[in-house]
Amino acid sequence: MFLILAFQVRAALESSRLFSSGSELLRRGDPAGALPPLRRCAELRRSCLYGANEEVAAAEDRLAQCHAAAGDYREAAGCLRKCLEAVKYRYFIRYHLNLDMEKFSSTAPCPV
Repeated sequence: MFLILAFQVRAALESSRLFSSGSELLRRGDPAGALPPLRRCAELRRSCLYGANEEVAAAEDRLAQCHAAAGDYREAAGCLRKCLEAVKYRYFIRYHLNLDMEKFSSTAPCPV
């Protein structure tokens, strides 16, 4: 258990560092240099976070930006699809949880 947690903490810290360095390279106009750290960042985040996590979606979105800047629109579209699926999943869950909470609150007795 402890080893799994230690791996996840190291992966989270490393992915954050890679995301920052890749984003900076992309901001400076070097999409080819930004691809390796951003790919590794997305890989690490996918390995230790659930698929619809905002951090995973952010890495996929930044990868899409990088591919688009390099002119590889097919790869950019693939990354955007992954990002969109994560966003749709998160908002679908939130929407249905809100509906369930509204149903519960409308049927529960009011403790006055």
